[in-house]
Amino acid sequence: MSVNLVDVSTGKIIDLVSDRRKFNLKEYFSSYPLKVREKVRYITTDIYASYIDIAREMFPTAKIVLDKGDELMEYITTQKTYLHIIQELENRDIDLVMRSLSVLN
Repeated sequence: MSVNLVDVSTGKIIDLVSDRRKFNLKEYFSSYPLKVREKVRYITTDIYASYIDIAREMFPTAKIVLDKGDELMEYITTQKTYLHIIQELENRDIDLVMRSLSVLN
């Protein structure tokens, strides 16, 4: 799977990285000097953990912004999880329900 690097302010494709695995992305971004990477102000990404890890490591001054679509999916998943716990524990002790919910926070 590839990674599309896009300037979100212009929509211009910067580059395509042919492999999204963490070690390949680290190698790719390492080809840019740290002084250049420190000028990057924002990185927009989805919730894929490797992208977030690489962004933090390789762009230490950049703010990471999650893609809105992924934020929505995360919210929906969380809400479904809460509903599932409540339904499963509906007839049980309220303390047990509250302890189960606190694990999610």
